Amino acid sequence: MPPELAAFVGRERELTELRCAIAEGGNTADPCVIAVEGMAGIGKTQFAIHAAHELVRAGHYADVQLFTNLRGFDRHRAPIDPSEVLDSFLRRLGVPGSRIPADLDGRAAMYRDRLDGRAAIIVLDNVADEDQVRDLLPTGPRSLTIMTSRRSLAGLAHVRQLVLPAFSPDEALRLLHATASADKVNADLRATTEIAELCGHLPIAVALASQRLRARSSWTVQNLVDYLRTHGLDGLSAGGSTVRAVFELSYRELDAEQGRHYRLLALHPGDALTPGSVAAITGLAPATAQAFLESMLDQNMLQQRGPNAYEFHDLLRAYARDLVMQEDEATREASLTRVFDHYLATATAAIRELYPYRGIPDQATGRAEYFPHPDARTWLTDESPSLLAVARSAGPRYTVEMAGILGHHLQAGGHFGVNEQLQLAATAAASDLDDLTGRSTALLNLGANYAWTSFHADARRCLAEALDGFRTLGDRRAEAEVLSTIGLSYDMSSELLAGVRHYTEALIILAELGDEAGEGRVMCNLGFACERLGRYEESLTWSERAVRRLRAINARVAEGRVLTNLGRSLAWTGRIEEAARMLEQALELSRSTGDRTGEGAALMGLAFVYERAGRPSRAIPLHQQALEIFDSTGNRADECRAMSRTGTCMLDLGEITEAIAVLTQALDCSRVIADRVLQAEVLNSMGVALLRVGHPDQALECHREAAELTAMTGDRYEAARAQRHLGDTYADLGDLVTAREQLECALHEFREMGLSEGDEVRSALERLAPAMPNRSVRLPREVGLVPAVAHGGGERKRRIS
Repeated sequence: MPPELAAFVGRERELTELRCAIAEGGNTADPCVIAVEGMAGIGKTQFAIHAAHELVRAGHYADVQLFTNLRGFDRHRAPIDPSEVLDSFLRRLGVPGSRIPADLDGRAAMYRDRLDGRAAIIVLDNVADEDQVRDLLPTGPRSLTIMTSRRSLAGLAHVRQLVLPAFSPDEALRLLHATASADKVNADLRATTEIAELCGHLPIAVALASQRLRARSSWTVQNLVDYLRTHGLDGLSAGGSTVRAVFELSYRELDAEQGRHYRLLALHPGDALTPGSVAAITGLAPATAQAFLESMLDQNMLQQRGPNAYEFHDLLRAYARDLVMQEDEATREASLTRVFDHYLATATAAIRELYPYRGIPDQATGRAEYFPHPDARTWLTDESPSLLAVARSAGPRYTVEMAGILGHHLQAGGHFGVNEQLQLAATAAASDLDDLTGRSTALLNLGANYAWTSFHADARRCLAEALDGFRTLGDRRAEAEVLSTIGLSYDMSSELLAGVRHYTEALIILAELGDEAGEGRVMCNLGFACERLGRYEESLTWSERAVRRLRAINARVAEGRVLTNLGRSLAWTGRIEEAARMLEQALELSRSTGDRTGEGAALMGLAFVYERAGRPSRAIPLHQQALEIFDSTGNRADECRAMSRTGTCMLDLGEITEAIAVLTQALDCSRVIADRVLQAEVLNSMGVALLRVGHPDQALECHREAAELTAMTGDRYEAARAQRHLGDTYADLGDLVTAREQLECALHEFREMGLSEGDEVRSALERLAPAMPNRSVRLPREVGLVPAVAHGGGERKRRIS
């Protein structure tokens, strides 16, 4: 056995895995065979030698230790013939040369006989293929064989595979520290970390970089970083050893066709190599492309990324990018065009299938190909990073078209930050192309994105320009969509009546065009606006009409959102069980369609049903689930509303201190995003909490501010709620006349809206009546307010933009 490397570091997890595999093998009558596999330079040989020495030091395999380098990947010498290896092994086992059989089978039989019953460890390094080692494997249960190879050896009997990955960042840093100048490494840990990254955490690359640093006494770690940045793969060398030469040995094992296809993979715009995209880039059939990718995985020229996805190691990608320059420019351009068109065509088909109501035109010239994914949604989820890579790198036409295709899908998934960058790029690209349609579409998507993230001034600026553009183009359907989205922005920024006006304008145009899908989406928004205006029966009517239209065209994402609206409206009108069923349907639909925005809305809607049913403890976990979704997607208004509703539920449960903390955060957030409807809701809840802890003056100011806000927004429910709690607060302060006036106003409003809160107000008035004579007191008008702190979160029922 060769000596182990003095500077061996890391691999604790893989060594544990190897020991477990040996232990499992010891419980059977079969020989234990471990295949250590991995890409070139991953450290297979040193791992196997270190593991062997570790096992022997622990008292295992004391009878026999054998090692050979089979030269499966040697640029100068051919792989060793197994018969030659057996001759060597038998001599080491004490068999005189004259007694060694001449034929392979005879030698293998004698070798196995000599090892039978003995505790033997055999390390077979650099195995070319399974045939080379089949006759070198012992058959006794007390033996252990550890093989290393760049190829998969899965076809051998009893083999257990252990695939070595690249080093973890920590392991790479430990190797640098152990082999380079410790003083230099410790002096600049940031630059040392960058060296590890530039080496792709590949052990041989880290070792060569370390040797170069050690050999350059005047260099700092930063000097090495600069050198590697400049020279890339060629910089990873020391003496006569280079990473490129190590990769070259694996590449030369490919036949001519495999080599050409492997080179072309480097043109892929993203990181995930999938059968469909590789079929496009190479010109292969999809099933053939999948078989090719599997072959490259078996030879450790690629790594597994997922069930149907593969990827390069960073340094192998750099190597392949150098190789692909061997292809002529026309070949490279043809491959790139095929893969760009494949992504454009398949994304178009997927979006048209998932969102039929969006009216995405089929303008793609490539062939749509989901293979091997079962459906459009799975394909779109797995390929989204590559689609965005195409949008970034394929040129302005692809940027504009991909942004138009993906905009709504990214919003539905809550990917607001990604969508913003994509639409900004598309706006600029469309300007460069003098493409008014593309620019107007990007501005529409950008405006909707800003509306959902509560940047309403930016939203309306974009949408105003989009509206002018589509009117210039004479595109009435797009004009209606912009008007509806402007309505959304007004609606979400608490200008409810302005929102209704724009929704109505859009609806008139869509009715003229006979666009039932568009009508359904706008009706959904109108239903929500009417709910917040306290017009619950009208909200129900709009939502029911929207459901009928959207179901007729199988618009499942939009249907899920409108079912949320419908469920909430049913809850307002007291139809609790029906509302719960509706919202459970909405939640199931949103989850099955991947609509994260809709999922959060449905969770909040279901929580609202429990609130209306007087079960706040059931509502809080649902609000928290929704809060996590909105926090992860950057939907600030809904994040804040979820926090507000959580605080209100805590109040109902008597958890006053906790409620005040949560509501204070929600109030701060609502002011940051200037959502007046939300501010009024939080202020009313905060006022209730403050009154309960003995601060009626501050409670009074909260409810007054809430009343002022509702006068601007038209939110009847919060206006009535402010009046009701002003009545309670004035009563607590002794101003019974004003208390009765406020309560009577609240009673009228709640009865007009048909809400059960009217009964609560009637009871409050009845309790107040006996105390009315001789108890009226007037209050000073100027009182303080508990200061707002920290950022909060929220719920807003989901509209369809």
